[in-house]
Amino acid sequence: MPRLILLLPDGSTRQAPVNGLPFSIGRMPGCDLVIDDPLVSRRHALLEQAGDTLRLSDLDSHNGTFVNGKRITQCALADGDRLRVAECTLRILFSDRELDAAEALRLVAAPGRLSQPERQRPASRPGG
Repeated sequence: MPRLILLLPDGSTRQAPVNGLPFSIGRMPGCDLVIDDPLVSRRHALLEQAGDTLRLSDLDSHNGTFVNGKRITQCALADGDRLRVAECTLRILFSDRELDAAEALRLVAAPGRLSQPERQRPASRPGG
């Protein structure tokens, strides 16, 4: 089951398992992932299954949806893609493993798409 990691404005992260599809992202309380940011549209983007592919669609949002730095209308997602919804950064991981806070922050803050080794490398521990 895919997991979205959201980088919050205070520098912390929030993880959201994608428990079912379609999966809506937006500011509206009925969305599957609610992002409380005035730049995020009420119904901003949608994750859907398209055959054996996970597809992200922008729902005519005002501030756009981006995948790996490119504005999209619709896009097939790959494990480790970096998403931007308005000014909010997210990372899609095709794993149901919950990450500790340091690992989630490392993954969502890394620029561009993640390689397989980057997705699997554990966060470095202080003093270790």
